Amino acid sequence: MTGAAAARRRAQRARRVRIQRDLSRPLAGVVALVALSMLGAALSGALPIRDVVVSGAARLSGSEIRTAAALDRVSVFRATARDAEARVLGLAAVKRARVTILLPDRALVDVEERRPSIVVSSAAGRVFADDGGALFTGGPAADGLATLEDETARRAVGDRLDPALVASTIAIATREPAYFGLPIDHIRLTNVYGLVAALRGGPELRLGTADQVDLKLEAARQIVLSRAGKRLDYVDVRNRENPVFFPLN
Repeated sequence: MTGAAAARRRAQRARRVRIQRDLSRPLAGVVALVALSMLGAALSGALPIRDVVVSGAARLSGSEIRTAAALDRVSVFRATARDAEARVLGLAAVKRARVTILLPDRALVDVEERRPSIVVSSAAGRVFADDGGALFTGGPAADGLATLEDETARRAVGDRLDPALVASTIAIATREPAYFGLPIDHIRLTNVYGLVAALRGGPELRLGTADQVDLKLEAARQIVLSRAGKRLDYVDVRNRENPVFFPLN
């Protein structure tokens, strides 16, 4: 190859590089313009979230959760998932919440609801308690749940009950009628005697604190069965080692 031919090839390559550079400049300008437009849209409140999808809800309605999340029509650039999660967790019936914000205009809200373990009835009304003692409302009535009649305090949504009381209420309520020879009519939490289980047509069982409830129930059972057919007003097993009952004969 002659020197002249080599020079021509070098000149051609240089022209191609200049053309490529010239073409890349307007493309970079377009990208920058799009980025500036998106930034301007964000700052002006455009690109609002139009679709809030709720999953995991059974007792609460989707509209309740969407309202709590407060993401509808908020700019995707201004909305924060963490703040939305905190707002959803403000619903007492929600145990966990996860929010994901997606471009261009969508938000996903996934919740785990609390599961009612018992009903708590007090002067403030009726609420559910989960196994951790969190009190909440929402959704349909939970048929078949044990009810604890709390005479010690006004129990409201957002409060907490000792989880041991929840477990003890379930332990008492699940005793079959054959266990005492009589069904359990209702369960109360009192200031004087603590937990009290009333047998239908029979005595009340004064159990005291929520500890060792199974052992206390067994101690009460022995007395109830031994006095079958006799008058028995109450059996006090708050101290199960020294139970007391009335009348004595």
